[in-house]
This record gives sequence, C-alpha cells and structure tokens, in this order.
Amino acid sequence: MRESLLLPVVYLFVFLILSLCLIGLNIITELAETTENSEESEFAIKKLPAIIRDVIPIGSIISLLFIFLRILKKPGIHFFSFLLPLITSFCVLFFGIISINMVITPVEDNITIENYIKPNKFLFFDNNILYTDTLTGNTIHNAILIDSNNLFLNSENDTGVYKFIEQANVTIDENNININTGYDSFSLSTKSYYSGFYTTDETAEYIFSSISLINKELNAFYSRNIIEFAVLCFSFVFIIMASNVFMRITRWPLFNFFVVMFMTIGAILLYNFLKNQIVMEFFSDISDSFFLRLLPCFSLIIIGVLFLLIDIIFIPFNFWNKEIENAQ
Repeated sequence: MRESLLLPVVYLFVFLILSLCLIGLNIITELAETTENSEESEFAIKKLPAIIRDVIPIGSIISLLFIFLRILKKPGIHFFSFLLPLITSFCVLFFGIISINMVITPVEDNITIENYIKPNKFLFFDNNILYTDTLTGNTIHNAILIDSNNLFLNSENDTGVYKFIEQANVTIDENNININTGYDSFSLSTKSYYSGFYTTDETAEYIFSSISLINKELNAFYSRNIIEFAVLCFSFVFIIMASNVFMRITRWPLFNFFVVMFMTIGAILLYNFLKNQIVMEFFSDISDSFFLRLLPCFSLIIIGVLFLLIDIIFIPFNFWNKEIENAQ
C-alpha cells in the first residue's frame, strides 16, 4: 500500500523537474531566435506563461511513462497503483492549464510581425500551418498556407488544403494575423504563438507536431466548453495510464518501455486521424454535435478500457517480477 501511496509524490516530483527543463530549453530557444534588441528579448520573456501552458501536457504525459518504471519495480496494490497516478495526472493537466490561462495576458500593441512570422520555418497556428520563404517589412514572399484540419483528407482537389501565396501584406491586431494578397485575405489566430523549441530540429519535427496537436486541441476545448475540456484531458491520461499493461508483456523493461512510448504516440495519431479524417469525411453534416466533437476522446477511452481489461484478466500485476525470479 505504501508504494502505491508514494506514486503521486513521485509523479509530481518528476513532472516538476521535467517541466523546468522543458521550460528552460524553450526560453533559451526563444531568446536565441530574437535579436539583440531589448524589446525582442522582452517579448520572448513575456511569453513565459504561454510557454508553461504548452509544456504542461507533454510534461504530464512523459511523467506518467516514468511512473510506469517505478510501478514495474515496486508494484504496490494494483487498484491504487492505477487510480492514484491517473487522478494525479488528470488534476495536473486539467487544473494546471486552467490556472495558467488565468494569468496569461494579451500581448501588448507594440509587437511586430517578426515576433510571430519566422522565414524558412513551419509555423503552427490554431487551424493552419504557414511557411514563408522571406519576410520583408510587413510583406511575405513565396508562402504556403496549409489548412491543418483537412491535411490528411484524401481529395483529388487539394486547392482547399494548400494555398500558394506569391506575395502578401501582413498586419496584426489583438487576436489575429491578417494576410492580404490583394485579391484574397486570410486570418490566423495569434493565440498559438511561434515556438522555436518545437520546430528547430527537422528530425524531431514529426514528434513535436504531435505535441503541438495536443496543445492546440486542449486550448480549443478549453475556450469552447469546460466539460469537453475535462473529457479530453481524461481521455489522454486514461489511455496512457491503461497502456501500462504493456510494461509487463516481456521480461525486458527497456523493450516494454519503448512499446508503451509507441502506444502513446499511436494514441495521439489515432486521435488526429479520427478528428481530421473519419469525423470530417463521414459525419460532416453533423460535425457540430456534442457527441461527434468528443468521438475521438470516447474512442481513446474505449481503447483504454480494453487495455485495462487485458491488464486485469490476462496479465498478472506481478508478472514481470515473477519472470525475473524464474530467470534467476
């Protein structure tokens, strides 16, 4: 019982250390992207609350994976070893984002286009991805605007997904970046600011894009409905916690750990698939319904329940310890 009760404490410790590291790396990257101009550096520091908000999801998820290693070594009581980390991670994710959103203040009016648009980088906004070749003053050149909601839809006509912009004037107001080509105009939300930490390394860009997806969804659900936001938070932590069963499928913990990591990334990609392809393609007529918006979340919860049943029925909680004892 004692080992199970210690899991929330260990989880919070790991989460705190990991979050501080990620926040520090993010700040260093933000400052490295700025010029020696003091106003630019001050703008990067002012984004600290938003940086913390975007670190909370990945910090809470990775902390759960490290908790699995402790559960493997010191299982405790099965019921409490599952329930206590689940409740703790949910509270960290749910109340952490709510709390940090209370202190995030609008960016001041003296911001410039350079604060949000960086040439030769993929910039992630709420529902769009922007890439521009060059930025001259308030003008972008040779840019591509991608509709991320429909990015994975199979369509013979991709003109609605990819828009090539040869040249456009860019203005910025309190909530939007406005792109005007002279014959067409687009608006991008400034709420999802540019984060160099998530797009610096091309080899890690695919993984970081999944992190960006979680942040985007959590922010969108939080802005829309607190109940939907709670369901989304629970669905992510529940399926990851339920995937702990794969930590005991073999006697090799490192291999099991990579399997769990694969399942975690797979859960994020499945959510993205259901949200962007299944829902939009087959249920487009009722896409505004409460149930349909939460269908990807319910799908993750159902899969998590299946993992939990496998855990309870087929794989003993002390399976790994018995395997080690038999091997000695």
